[in-house]
Amino acid sequence: TLVIFTSDNGGTTRSVNGLTIHGSTVFAATSDSAIYVSTNAGLNWTRSASGMHVRATVNAIGSNGTTLFASVTGALGGVDTGVVYRSTDNGASWVSVKSGLYSTSVSCVGFGTGKVFVGSAAGIYASTNNGTNWFASNAGLRNANAMAMTVSGSTLFAGHAGGISRTQDEGTTWTVQNNGLPLGTGVTGMTTHNSYIFAAAGYVYRSSDNGASWVPMNNGIADPYINTLSAGANSVYAGGGVTGGVYVTTNDGTSWTGPGTGLPSF
Repeated sequence: TLVIFTSDNGGTTRSVNGLTIHGSTVFAATSDSAIYVSTNAGLNWTRSASGMHVRATVNAIGSNGTTLFASVTGALGGVDTGVVYRSTDNGASWVSVKSGLYSTSVSCVGFGTGKVFVGSAAGIYASTNNGTNWFASNAGLRNANAMAMTVSGSTLFAGHAGGISRTQDEGTTWTVQNNGLPLGTGVTGMTTHNSYIFAAAGYVYRSSDNGASWVPMNNGIADPYINTLSAGANSVYAGGGVTGGVYVTTNDGTSWTGPGTGLPSF
């Protein structure tokens, strides 16, 4: 469970497991068997589930600029719910793309140069044909349970239960990059904005040296456990996992505002 959208009108709450920006649209991955879409910076949301299994819990969502990918819990009560979905029409419809994936649940999505990556309990898989086929990409990965990804230039980062690993050769090999991160804390969210890499490891951490070191950046955040992150053109968004809500920074983490009001009860 990542971000919690809470209700102030007695409505049912739903967990939001990831956020991404696709063009000017914000997409939220939820436990409500759907993606939710906002075209006005999160003020209002509409459901986007066409083509998805009705029992799918969406774990993460990502965009490579032209295509959206959503990872889901792939087997629920013995029912195959799709594992990974792809949308080429801005979320209007989704199709399952899982050939070569040997995991029933995928936790995160990331992108390299010409590659799509997904992380699961069985490790990281890559695709060179926009998700049509997948192959394992785990050499040197410290912990196989990958929970978050982001890319900065030619470097791909993976957040996992052992911290952060990075690859500079498109996933062929991985090295650990944990300097400054708290010991024993898994990394559940990552994003990149300008020249900075952000990681959610309980609190928000930022690196200005391509992951060589990390410093906390939490001024204005009241939630004690941030665990999902996403970046837009001018802002970085952080989702709270305890008190709920979404925080926003427009100065690359120097200060944050939020959690705001009016989040949907779904």
